[in-house]
Amino acid sequence: MMPVHVAKFFAALGISVFSPLLMAQQFIPATADFVVETLPISIVALSRELAGNRALADATLNVSTLSDTQLATIEQQAMAAYRIAVTTQEQRAYGHTLAVLQRWPAQQEMTSVIHILLASVLQHEHQFGEALSHLDAALIKDPANAQAWLMRAQINLVIANYDMARESCNVLRSMVQPAVGINCLAQVDALTGNAQRSLERVENLLSESRDLSRQDYAELFTSAAGFAQRLGKVEDAMRYYNTAWQISPDQPYVLVHYAHLLLEHSHYEEVIALFAPRDESSLPDEQKILYTRALSMSDEIQHIDHARLLRDSLEESFEAAFKRQEALPNKAYAQFALYLSNEPEIALTAARANWSLQKEPSDTLLLALTAQENHAQAVIAVLAHWVAAHQTEDVRLDKVFANNEVSR
Repeated sequence: MMPVHVAKFFAALGISVFSPLLMAQQFIPATADFVVETLPISIVALSRELAGNRALADATLNVSTLSDTQLATIEQQAMAAYRIAVTTQEQRAYGHTLAVLQRWPAQQEMTSVIHILLASVLQHEHQFGEALSHLDAALIKDPANAQAWLMRAQINLVIANYDMARESCNVLRSMVQPAVGINCLAQVDALTGNAQRSLERVENLLSESRDLSRQDYAELFTSAAGFAQRLGKVEDAMRYYNTAWQISPDQPYVLVHYAHLLLEHSHYEEVIALFAPRDESSLPDEQKILYTRALSMSDEIQHIDHARLLRDSLEESFEAAFKRQEALPNKAYAQFALYLSNEPEIALTAARANWSLQKEPSDTLLLALTAQENHAQAVIAVLAHWVAAHQTEDVRLDKVFANNEVSR
């Protein structure tokens, strides 16, 4: 029988795969002590923190205006909740952050901080248009807000609006130290036909700059790693990702992309070493999938058994998300279906849904790989045309196109 999460995924996309009689209705536990899912420690801690200020939550209910002190407290709580969300990458942590932000009375004008936090949560939810609207509102209040301009550039990069991303980077350059502005523009150039030049500019910054912060170094090494990876300079990419990870081991973006590169080149034990010390219950889905893939390719029986348990927990997590009537994360679900559950058609459906929202190199590659697995030549041809139109350079995509005799 098809797993519940698979059936519901197709149904959510309007694809009929079996009788409607088999579709599960809203899940209601039979007893009060039924365990639907065990929450990660970080989420429990956040819930307690928010519950501890219940007086504020009660005070904001059905109230049209709040005092400056109450508004400042909402800002502080929202920032605290958002920090936990970024650290854990837990969907429910972002939900808690949004719940705090929604305490802000509709009749009172939002501060630039609230607009930026809302944009951050909406960006995570892939609601990019609304996120950009909040950033525009923040910039009306504070035109020199470098964080808002940087986020605006990042979101436009994700949705492949490269002209708008470049515009934001150019404005940003007058507000921040040169390395940040140059890195911003290099990321745009690297996706529009100038990857080699972008890599050289970032490498020069790394070798010549002496006054960079740890965060600046981490971001520059991360950019260099991505450029090198797409250009096929694997050893350089490995070295740069490793350095970025050493500087910032808790940065999810670095961890995920470094692990993907290691898996691409069969460095399974190194991926295991990245994830083994971490709390498995708090790993976001994509990280858990990467860890499971590495374990499953190991020669050690205990690793293979461990991979089987993690795979089962992922499937249970997806089913629990359906029971809570939450949308599945398309990107992670496509990876799960492609690499762990042997469901290539579902992987392609999820990857297409993901690519309709965001078009970073990893999103485009995922769609190309799922299309290749399904012999979906039409999808590959569309991607080849899109890549050629934007002059995107990626040896991994070129390999898919060559294998399927599609020219770009």
